[in-house]
Amino acid sequence: MKPVAYFFGLFVVTLTPVLFAQVVEAPVEYSADVFQVQKGKPYGEGKIWVGKKGAKIDLVTKGVQSVQLHQFDKKIFWIEVGMPEGSLPLYMEKKAKFFPLIHQNWWGFTENCVDDGEFDGHPVKKCQTKGEYLGKKEEATIWRAQDLNGTVIRYLDKKGKNEMHVKNIQVAAQPPELFATPEGASENPEGETGEVKKSLGGLKDLFK
Repeated sequence: MKPVAYFFGLFVVTLTPVLFAQVVEAPVEYSADVFQVQKGKPYGEGKIWVGKKGAKIDLVTKGVQSVQLHQFDKKIFWIEVGMPEGSLPLYMEKKAKFFPLIHQNWWGFTENCVDDGEFDGHPVKKCQTKGEYLGKKEEATIWRAQDLNGTVIRYLDKKGKNEMHVKNIQVAAQPPELFATPEGASENPEGETGEVKKSLGGLKDLFK
């Protein structure tokens, strides 16, 4: 099977498909453990690496592993979906939607922030954000680490049911090759073959 590129919503859309950010350089470069929580229960976890021009997320959600490569300068991301043994990886690519733990500046959004103690050892400000994206009003709650130049380390959707956060942050420069376009990846942002659908199975339901 040939690698196929197809748009696949960021795993943040399991939280809420909110907000769009322009090309952003992260306030700090770091690696960390990343966690998803839905309705108070663990939903997914993995590792995240954030550099100035890109990010990588290795995530396991509902037992399904995926690797995401974000390229800020191209405003796209790639996702490599776990495939059966012996099969080539499946890649999907298109313009990246907003990802709150990477895109730190929310253009056109207002923030109302208050001190909120610490989160994972970092002093944080809890910020209520409001704005408009594609004609739709959006809002969420984020926590910015004050000792990390305001880096967003926790996110909660408007309904308070879906959360994403990072822990065990290690601040360090990240090698650019971490965020390179996957070898053998092709571009097919709109197409989808029956083989692709079969390979994805129920995984796409996680991204509705």
